[in-house]
Amino acid sequence: MAGNGDDLPVNDVNLTFDDAADSSLPDAGQIVSGTYKPSIGSFCTPVSFPFPAPAGPYGSPSLSVFNGTNPNGPWSLYVMDDFPLSGGIGSISGGWSLDITVEAPDAEQMIADLRELVASLGIHHGITNALDAKLRAALAALEADDTDSACASMQSFLNLVEAQTGKKLNPGQAQHLTDAANHISEQIGCTAE
Repeated sequence: MAGNGDDLPVNDVNLTFDDAADSSLPDAGQIVSGTYKPSIGSFCTPVSFPFPAPAGPYGSPSLSVFNGTNPNGPWSLYVMDDFPLSGGIGSISGGWSLDITVEAPDAEQMIADLRELVASLGIHHGITNALDAKLRAALAALEADDTDSACASMQSFLNLVEAQTGKKLNPGQAQHLTDAANHISEQIGCTAE
């Protein structure tokens, strides 16, 4: 956010930012707790924050720039009062916190992606078909809301990968397929046997 709320004081406010929110923060009105789009006030030209903040320009705000990235790790909050009449006074008393909510891809999409991976590996046609059949069975089971059958199909996929490692699958291919299938199995909620 930048250039929002004019020079009105902000106290005990919890802000949630969501690209799909209905509204942006107010340019000149009071900032109150709520869910908002990432916002730059219409009269604000984002400036670069002083070191140690990352250098600008910062571009238009959108949380989608983080899609596909890992949210784990250190986060920093940079605050700058650039309103000339405020004298640069203010504080964040009591600290701040950041809660990140991510949406995991659904299992159906993950299986579709794994099917594409299997097809792209250039492995023996018969093994490709057998692996794809097990993934199609897992998809059909999920569509029928049959988690047990989906898990059984994913385990069958893993068993075939293991059986073909060093034969029709090189160890790198096998590891890649195994990692993806295990991730899908976790997403579905399969328990280890």
